Amino acid sequence: MQSYTEGLQRALMGELDAVERYRDIWFGLPAGIYKDTVYGVILDELKHAAKYNYLITLNLKCLVTK
Repeated sequence: MQSYTEGLQRALMGELDAVERYRDIWFGLPAGIYKDTVYGVILDELKHAAKYNYLITLNLKCLVTK
């Protein structure tokens, strides 16, 4: 069975993988609305990754203080 922390780490890696995929798409687009939209998606994925990282840090901190 997968632990909570392992699930968070897997989700974090998924978000970071998505950033790489969207970045490849972004580089192939001409300047304009579509490129701007994909850039917004990349920023959202990075925000999600930051939140997962925060939850991982909180969980590890709780494990250390027990």
